[in-house]
Amino acid sequence: MIFSSFFNLFLITVFAGFSFAFKKYFLRKEEAIINLDLLYGFISLIFFALIINFFLPLKYFFFGITLIGFSFFIYALRKKKN
Repeated sequence: MIFSSFFNLFLITVFAGFSFAFKKYFLRKEEAIINLDLLYGFISLIFFALIINFFLPLKYFFFGITLIGFSFFIYALRKKKN
C-alpha cells in the first residue's frame, strides 16, 4: 500500500509535468498550474500515447514518457522557485 501511494504521487507529478509543458508550448501561457490544468496533462498524455501506439507497443515507451513528464515537473518546480 505504501508503494502504491508513492507510485500514485509519482504519476500525479508526471501529469503535472505534461500539463506544464502543454500550457507552456501549446497555449503559450506562463501562469501557475491549478488543479483543473491536470486535465491538460492527462489529455496530452492520452493523445501522445495513441499516436505512439499506432507504431509500437507502449511498453517500450513507458519509462521514457514518465521520465519526460517528471523532468518537466522538476523544470516547473525550479522555475517557480526563481
